[in-house]
Amino acid sequence: MNTPNVTKPLIIRFLGILTIDSARAVDDALQVAVREGRNDITLALKSPGGDGIAGVWLEQRIRELPLAIATHGRQFVESAAVHPYLAGSRRTAEPGCTFLLHPARMEDGAKETLAAEGFSPECTINALLDCIHTAIVRSLVASTQLSQVEAQELCTRESNLTMDDALRYGIAHEVKLLSNQADTVDLFFRT
Repeated sequence: MNTPNVTKPLIIRFLGILTIDSARAVDDALQVAVREGRNDITLALKSPGGDGIAGVWLEQRIRELPLAIATHGRQFVESAAVHPYLAGSRRTAEPGCTFLLHPARMEDGAKETLAAEGFSPECTINALLDCIHTAIVRSLVASTQLSQVEAQELCTRESNLTMDDALRYGIAHEVKLLSNQADTVDLFFRT
């Protein structure tokens, strides 16, 4: 068995749709890296979003890690994927990366997903959408230079943000390419 060089940076590259299962896979990879003793970890995201609950959950899991990790945007970070992106202590993105914020919504099959995740019947879709909306606004205010009013405005309409917008708002800290001198773990989720 190969022993990882824990002094070498690690990049966990996530490409795909954020679901409960894919969020758990990212969390598992992060937990393994922490157990290995890694101290330079970057989560690189390229995602059209997905399940808002999964995004909120993964953001919280990242914030609970015993060390700060960096996040990096690759081409696009949209919708639910913005949640884990904002959890990065240092947030970078490649040139031209875009970010999408929008009102919280649930796709077809949401009720089945909620039942499978153990939500009680009295839990309504609207209440969950309000919780997801509140979570992203709270994260934006806590992690960026946006005021409560500005964050609310960005999240109550389709907001396609350029890299310049992301830098101006403090969503991203720096335009940067990923190192090619790091160990990588690739996680691809198409469904």
